[in-house]
Amino acid sequence: MNSSMTCKLLEELSYNRAAWREIFLNYFHAILPKPFFLPKPLQECSSKLIEQSLANWEAEWAPTIPTTEHVFHASPDPIGKRQLVATCLLPGGRWLLAGYRDGSVWYFDLDAKDTICSTLLIESPYPESLASTNKVRLVFSVDLLSDVAQASPPGSYHLTQFNIAIVASHIRRTVDTVVSVWRVQIALENDSATSLRKVELLSTFHEERFDDVWSCDLYGTTVAYLGEPAGGDTSIIIVDWSDAAGQTDINRVLRRYISSSDYARAFLLPEDRILTVANYGAGESPGEMQLVHWRRDCPATSTSPSQQTHPLPIVGPRKHGLPLIYVASVTSPVVIADELRFVVPARGHLYGLVIPLSFALRPEEANIQVELLVTGEIDPGQQMRVGYHQMFSMTTLNKRKQARA
Repeated sequence: MNSSMTCKLLEELSYNRAAWREIFLNYFHAILPKPFFLPKPLQECSSKLIEQSLANWEAEWAPTIPTTEHVFHASPDPIGKRQLVATCLLPGGRWLLAGYRDGSVWYFDLDAKDTICSTLLIESPYPESLASTNKVRLVFSVDLLSDVAQASPPGSYHLTQFNIAIVASHIRRTVDTVVSVWRVQIALENDSATSLRKVELLSTFHEERFDDVWSCDLYGTTVAYLGEPAGGDTSIIIVDWSDAAGQTDINRVLRRYISSSDYARAFLLPEDRILTVANYGAGESPGEMQLVHWRRDCPATSTSPSQQTHPLPIVGPRKHGLPLIYVASVTSPVVIADELRFVVPARGHLYGLVIPLSFALRPEEANIQVELLVTGEIDPGQQMRVGYHQMFSMTTLNKRKQARA
């Protein structure tokens, strides 16, 4: 990449789009993380854009990354005073998904000029009489990594679609929780992304009502959600959404359970593993992470969450001693070579979490490694998400561009 500075011929070659296309394809299959998405179809990318995409991963990391800040003012809420409860920043940093307490999911285009408008993506699963403002607990998760999601079909290198799982639980005790999985596509016009649109309801099933639901995760045909049922213990609940599709009898949904008295986040990983992330107490209390092989160690049962009396005790490799983790802001994993990597925002620092992508023996033998990425005060606000090149916090919508994150 620096050779273009040595002579005019090499400088001319550095602008050769065909050459950069071949370099990108070699990098994509050997070096770049997965998922990795170009901002537009490869055939539409200039040599400079391809070079910049690769340079971001080849450049040395600075001990402290300078940031520039841009504040956006969101347009007036089209349906009244909704409470924001969940967000997700898609790779590339343009599309921000936002879930509200009426059970709906909307999106913002952060590349918009000056004022950004919220656009309805998926409506509430409840009728209007039940979905009134701030009566639904909602969490959601996006799958960009699994083969089932097909976020970038073979031959494509930009984000074309993704799957999203939504868990909506009404505050009324007589109303079931609804779990749904949708496929969403990125709409293109003249090879440029213009909007998001739902295209298919892949699965929906009923679950017991929760007094509270904190998080969910989606990978392939598996969804995991963490909730506290009325009169029951808090657990991580794991369901095959393809098997549960169409089920409205909560006593016929096949589930697996993991005890979760202290854990606030769970990430489904390849090879039937799940990573749990927790904080103990508050203030300066350390965070903890742990791996479990859920299919091997968690028996399947149709027992409802409130009746589940003996969920699996957490077993497996643990990692203690991190500063207070901002659990809600831990990123979904990316695959680099033969490792799964997370970004873990914690008090005062950004950490990298490294887990082997595959291991043939017991998961207890896998080592969880933590490395310091960025030193500096991290202020998560109420909602913070970290993307490939930027992060945002949201009180008003606040987008912070970064060199790398």
